[in-house]
Amino acid sequence: MGFSGYPVFLAAVDTSPMATDVLTKVADLARRSNGSVIVLHADNYGNENAIAQLKTKIQRLLADIQNLDE
Repeated sequence: MGFSGYPVFLAAVDTSPMATDVLTKVADLARRSNGSVIVLHADNYGNENAIAQLKTKIQRLLADIQNLDE
């Protein structure tokens, strides 16, 4: 269990299309359990545009979920 008895989920994503599925699933799990999410994103290519799009996607899909980096 995470902080205050609530679970903390770790989502590891990259800039591939599968990131949307991973983020959607972890958001669903966190909402159902009142949990928090930590997102770890990997970048093997240095594509600044793809990274910016991923960050926007993370903010959009997890907007209502507590994250631990704030």
